[in-house]
Amino acid sequence: MAVPTLEAKLYAIRDCVFSETITLQNDDTTPVNTSGAQGLFVIRSFPGGPVLFEADNTDGVSFGTSNLTVTIQPTVFATFPRYAHYDLFIQLSGDVKKKILRGQFELE
Repeated sequence: MAVPTLEAKLYAIRDCVFSETITLQNDDTTPVNTSGAQGLFVIRSFPGGPVLFEADNTDGVSFGTSNLTVTIQPTVFATFPRYAHYDLFIQLSGDVKKKILRGQFELE
């Protein structure tokens, strides 16, 4: 049986840097080893809709010991609608890419 993707609403302020850090744990609450991990954060106008923004390890997604941080500069939000949809994917070393979080992205 597939594990459902977690959902969470994220908020950003139009003229400010957006930064969200997510702690990654295994089912038994031990920290996830993020060494060599790849991340992808995608914002779309609606689920499955046109891509408004993407960030990966080269431009906005970074990893700590057992966490992941997404950072978006305020200039990106210039043409964003108030409400959008995001998906966060992670690929750990030696594993396949998995969607780990999704939800509404609200811009104030």
